[in-house]
Amino acid sequence: MVVTVLSTGTPTMRRERETRMQTEMQLCHGSANGDLANAVGRVLEAQLGHTAMYDGIVSRIGSPFNDGEPRVQIIGNARGRSIYIVQSTHQPGDNFMELAAMVNAANLASAGRIIAVIPYFGYARQDKKVLPRTPITAAVVCTMLEALGVHHIMTTDLHAGQIQGMFRGPFDNLKALPVVLRQVVRDLGITREQMPRDVALVSPDDNGAERCRETGEVVGCGLVTFYMKGRDHDGHLIAGGVIRDPALVAGRTVLLIDDMIATGGTMKQAAIACKEAGAQRVIVIAVHPVFSTDTETGMSAYELLADAPIEYCYCTDTIPFSEERCRWTNSQKSAGAHRDPNRAVTAFRQLAARTTIVPISKLFADAISEVQTRGSVSAIFRRTCEAIFS
Repeated sequence: MVVTVLSTGTPTMRRERETRMQTEMQLCHGSANGDLANAVGRVLEAQLGHTAMYDGIVSRIGSPFNDGEPRVQIIGNARGRSIYIVQSTHQPGDNFMELAAMVNAANLASAGRIIAVIPYFGYARQDKKVLPRTPITAAVVCTMLEALGVHHIMTTDLHAGQIQGMFRGPFDNLKALPVVLRQVVRDLGITREQMPRDVALVSPDDNGAERCRETGEVVGCGLVTFYMKGRDHDGHLIAGGVIRDPALVAGRTVLLIDDMIATGGTMKQAAIACKEAGAQRVIVIAVHPVFSTDTETGMSAYELLADAPIEYCYCTDTIPFSEERCRWTNSQKSAGAHRDPNRAVTAFRQLAARTTIVPISKLFADAISEVQTRGSVSAIFRRTCEAIFS
C-alpha cells in the first residue's frame, strides 16, 4: 500500500501563514451599536488601508428572531483571525445575550482571538459587595465573558477601575473624557490660559471626585470640588445637598463631570447647587448617556435635565441618544407605573436642542489599530490629551 503525504509547506511557510492570519482581522457588530461600529470601520480603513489586515468590511452578525431571541452568523472565514465584536451591554438585557451568542459563533468558527469591544460596559454599578447577600454583578459578567472564550475586552470609562481586575485577560479601559473636553473647549472658546482661572470642575458625588481631579491634571485646572448629596435611611436621594467648596465655583464656568447619566436626579440637584453657589454657567459632561427612568416617580432623565439649570450637555455615542430609544425605554414596564412616554419624548426634544453627542469612533479605531499592529494603547491617552487645546 502506498501512502501519499500531502505537504502543507515548510515550517517557515507555516509560520508565515500563521503570522499573517493572526494579523488579519474582522470587525463586526450586533444590534446595540451599528452606527458606531460602521464609523470605527471607516476610520480603520483610512488608517490601515484596504489590505489583507483589514478589508474595510463591517458586518452586522446579530439580529433577532421574531420572538426577540438573538440570531447570529459570522460572515466570511474567521479561522485564525482576530474578531472584534462591537456591542454595548445597555438595556435591554438581550444586548448581553446577543454579545454572548456572537462570541460563541466566533469560537465555533475557530477565530484566533476574540476581542469584545464594549463601548458601554453595563452591569458595572455593582462592582463590590456593600450589603449582605448582594452580588458583584460586574464580576459575574467578566467570568461569563471569560468562560465564553473572550480573549480581550476593550471599553471606555468603566464605572469603577477595579473591574479590570475581574477579567484575567487584557482589559483596555480607554478614556473618552479628553475627546469630549476637546469639543467642549472648542465650543465654549476656552483657552489653556483661561482653564485654571475661569473654570471649575465639579463631580456630582464624592465617588467621582477622583475622576475630576484626574481631569483637572489633564487640562491644568486645580479648581476641583464635588456635590455632597443627601440620602435618607433607605438610600434614596433627598434634596438639600451642597457644593463642598462653593467659593471655587462662584463666578466661574462649571464643568459638571461624571462617567454616566442614569436617572439624572443627582446631576440636576448638583446643577442647582452650582447655580446657588454662584456659578456663571453649568455644562454637563458624561461619557455614557444611559438616561433611564426613576421607577418610583416615572420621571425620566430627559425630563429632569430638560428642567435643570444647565446650558449645554455633552455625551458620547457609546449608547444611542435618540427619540426612538427614549420612547422605547419609557414604554417598558420596568420604567415604573407612572411613566409617560409622550412626556419623556417632549423633554427629549427640549434637551436634544442643547445636547452635543461627541463621536468616539476614532478612539476605538486607534485602540484596535494599536492592538493589531502591536503598538501602545496607553499612548492614545497621551495623544488625546495633547489634542484638547490644539
